[in-house]
Amino acid sequence: MTFLRLVAFLNLWLGFVSAIPDPLFNQNEPLSEPIPPSQDPWYTAPPGFANKAPGTVLRVRPAPGNLTSITVNSSASYNILYRTTDSHFNPTWAVTTLFVPKLGPNSADQQNALLSFQVPYDSPDVDASPSYSVYSASNESSAGYTAALGAGLYVSVPDYEGPLGAFTAGIISGHATLDSIRAVLSLDLGLTNTSRVALWGYSGGALASEWASELAVQYAPDLTSGTILGAALGAPPANVTSLLKSVNSEAAAGLIPNALFGLTAQYPDVRKHLVSKLNTGGEYNKTGFSAAERFTISESGTTYANQDINNYFRNGTDILGDPKILALVNREGVMGYYGVPSWPLFIYQAIPDEITKISETDALVERYCGVGADILFERNSVGSHYEEADNSYGAAVQWLTDLFNGKQVPGTAEGCVCNGAQPCLRCFDSRAKCVYSRTESKDAQIESLKRKLSDNNEGSTSLHRLYELMRDRPADEALAIFNSIRRGNAPDDIVRRVENGDVLLQLNLMPEVRYRYEFPFRKEMPAYLLRSQSRYLRSFLFKPPFPVSGSASEPASEPASDAQPASPLESRTPPSSSRLPPSDCYTKPYSAVTLVEPLLTDADISRWTSVPSSPAFLQRLMQTYLLHTWPVFTHFHKGLFLLDLRAGRRRFCSSLLVNVILAAACHVAPELSRRNEYWDPTNYGYLFLAETRRLLELEGGRDRLTTIQALLVLNQTINEQAMDEVSQGYLTQAVDMAKRMGLLGPVASPPGADWRVAREFTAWAVFSWQAYNPILPTFNLYAKKIPPMLDNEPQTPFPDPSHDSAWYDELWVRYPLSNVVVPMLFPATYYAQLKFRVILRDLASMIASRVPDERLSLYHRARFYSRLASWYDELPASLQAEYAALPSQLGVHFQYWAVITSLFEDVDPADKIKLTLQGQSIQDIAQGARCNFEIVLRIYYLRHGFDMYNTWAFFFLTNLCFLAIGELHASIEAGSDEADATRSTLILASKGMSTQARCYYLAEAMLRTVCMQMDSGDVLLLGQYTSFQDLHDPQATAQRLNIVKSGWQQNMALREKAGIREMSTADGSEDESEEERAP
Repeated sequence: MTFLRLVAFLNLWLGFVSAIPDPLFNQNEPLSEPIPPSQDPWYTAPPGFANKAPGTVLRVRPAPGNLTSITVNSSASYNILYRTTDSHFNPTWAVTTLFVPKLGPNSADQQNALLSFQVPYDSPDVDASPSYSVYSASNESSAGYTAALGAGLYVSVPDYEGPLGAFTAGIISGHATLDSIRAVLSLDLGLTNTSRVALWGYSGGALASEWASELAVQYAPDLTSGTILGAALGAPPANVTSLLKSVNSEAAAGLIPNALFGLTAQYPDVRKHLVSKLNTGGEYNKTGFSAAERFTISESGTTYANQDINNYFRNGTDILGDPKILALVNREGVMGYYGVPSWPLFIYQAIPDEITKISETDALVERYCGVGADILFERNSVGSHYEEADNSYGAAVQWLTDLFNGKQVPGTAEGCVCNGAQPCLRCFDSRAKCVYSRTESKDAQIESLKRKLSDNNEGSTSLHRLYELMRDRPADEALAIFNSIRRGNAPDDIVRRVENGDVLLQLNLMPEVRYRYEFPFRKEMPAYLLRSQSRYLRSFLFKPPFPVSGSASEPASEPASDAQPASPLESRTPPSSSRLPPSDCYTKPYSAVTLVEPLLTDADISRWTSVPSSPAFLQRLMQTYLLHTWPVFTHFHKGLFLLDLRAGRRRFCSSLLVNVILAAACHVAPELSRRNEYWDPTNYGYLFLAETRRLLELEGGRDRLTTIQALLVLNQTINEQAMDEVSQGYLTQAVDMAKRMGLLGPVASPPGADWRVAREFTAWAVFSWQAYNPILPTFNLYAKKIPPMLDNEPQTPFPDPSHDSAWYDELWVRYPLSNVVVPMLFPATYYAQLKFRVILRDLASMIASRVPDERLSLYHRARFYSRLASWYDELPASLQAEYAALPSQLGVHFQYWAVITSLFEDVDPADKIKLTLQGQSIQDIAQGARCNFEIVLRIYYLRHGFDMYNTWAFFFLTNLCFLAIGELHASIEAGSDEADATRSTLILASKGMSTQARCYYLAEAMLRTVCMQMDSGDVLLLGQYTSFQDLHDPQATAQRLNIVKSGWQQNMALREKAGIREMSTADGSEDESEEERAP
């Protein structure tokens, strides 16, 4: 009965704020009796609700029956149906019940304040939702309501599990809780958007309250800037996986079937898998287990008490150990991985708690405190899970009362020990005011002198940086800096303005919602591309106004017309339920986004590097790396890295890893004008790279996850410096270290979930990067014919992100002119990349196993083409041709079409015509791949341009240059429309290479190599569109290429000549050799 008492007891504590009902509200007589939500037609969303913003009110009605009259001190009660977001980040709806108290003398202090109370209803049955179950409250509950209403707080009680009863699904619970607050504040009931709000929940209610606190920074930033004051969390289930395993065969075993049905409510495939495992006969069978789908927590508590739930499954299967089930529970039920609460938390729990283990709560609090969260944590030595709700009720009420009254809420500032800095580290982390006593000790005086010396050193650093800016900036900017000095501005202010100015200006410019970029040489899309059957011509990125070639016949697939709505997502329905990219990405360039990463906001990066630089500069470097490099070159788990970066821990972060990331980020930062000249000792990239090499030597070959990750980043960075002959050794070290650490073998039960994810993620990062090694930089399969370094993929598979997206982590950004924080859908993109790289590794191994002159058989080409085509067809909606828009998404398509083009590149021309695969001739497949390859690059340019750092795009631009050069050399009519169209392709691709050359030296080296293969007239034409004016000068090119240590150039040149030879043979024209054609 104690298990049942919890539910009854926790429904008591609702508090309410005084307000006068809005006279504009429909005050019709409410329904005489409440109807269960499963039968009440009011519990449905109106048409078009998905187009509304989260938190938008969709329906309001007076609460049915006598709810107001039976609740003393309540003047009104309403049901509010509002738009929210499910765990797949798709639109859904939920309901909250709002109680409005009567005006009275005790309500004056709490006017314009709201308590969001999350009831622990713990059931997958929607009829157990609070908006209906509140009618069954006991007399004891009514007494509790009376006391709470008398205190003068509005109360919102949301059905946070949503319309499917998603019990223990943390993501939708957090979303629905936050959106219930938005909905209530938007109504004219005496509350406003400036109202004070607090959250409170115990047990299952704490689950929703904590997930709301965790997700708010990303999902509801509008509520984090003073609206929500804090949250009281009683016995929060920090790890649902651990909780469910611990209650099996115990009194609370009924939580398991309720949780499994609740978790799988949003995942029909996993629900089907779960049900398929149940016994069809016997005492413990499918019927008995499935009854929980309609059980309240009280009914499940009685029915399944002390049962081994595994008996319901075939052969006594440990259902919580099933990979699909475990991945889902981990995704939805483990707190602390989606963000850091930005408001104070009061967490209280009994140490002997038999359901929510204190060790899991300890770990959650430690994680949050390590990154500066403001937490008061009470660990009470007596009481069970149910008794703690009684025992700590008074403490929670007092904390919330102080919160609403604006009193100092005790948190981590208590016991702050100052360390001589101002503010001291602990006070800074806890956001407490740091005050020194008037009588300083001798040690404090010494520390004060140290501070003064540090301040002087910082001033010297500013002067040195000012000198560098005047030396490095263009003459007009240097003059402006000089004039600023003459006006008496402080050096650090001038440096801050100059270093931040360009970025701030870029972020505050309103991006053009039409296409910002125009093709060079010829403004229109080539006619031969428009005549193709490409799905990319239906892409939302390829949308008028856009110039179309006048010589084109009617295209097979028309681009979208001007009559389409402003938002592309309003006009078409995606082929599956997977989430699409945010609509802003179709109209605004990726270069305009702002990273939203709470773990990075207050991180002290300077503690990890000895290179003198300002904290703001280090922050910008890390932000640009995470935005532009990490989504494509994913060498480490972002979330785990940032947690330790901020906390100063060295599990998943190290000085070596931080410095090499900063070195790589220097290639990205636009404010570093000569960032491509890596040999310049005054270049920040040089300084960070020198520090990286020093730290690597100090490592002494010690095997660590962070060292493997740093070696991968180092390999990539030095590749970009056209030094792949040097960088190859670092990749070899990373692979060897991964083998020694056993990352590629079976999991050896690491000491925690964090370590498991870190090991698995690093193993796949190593595998993924070495899979590309044989085909970089042009994705030509036959250029090098070297085998991958690993014979097999890691034995632990990477999870499906629909079941375990936390394994991947997510990247959140905000577009200009928008307050909404949107995800970049990284899990789905990286999942597709990993699947592709498995195929690529197999293909590279097959090619490398041939003798030098042996071609890959048509049988093997057909087999790999089938695997690649199946992978392409199975891409989720967000990555399909019509919807892909983000740079990382389009990169998936770059690589696919480049590999398909290369796969059939050296097939005999006669065989290309007569042989078919899947109903198409090889020639049609190859020509279609060639067209799609160019179209993807062109629509990428139209939306994002090529100025932004993107080494991934550079690889494919290089490939496209050589394709165009070969086609121009094989062209019979030099001045024909077709030749000019191909020339426009060459100029576009080489222009893209020239803009990338401002970022890293490899692009310049490859650009000069390409120009050596181009006709002299085309090189001069390119000069009109690039800042490089000496590309036609052999002597200047030879001088710049003198420092290159790369085998890539020779492979590219040989590949280009072979391509020309093949085209000449196919055309029957061999009058002039390739060497004679070369400039």
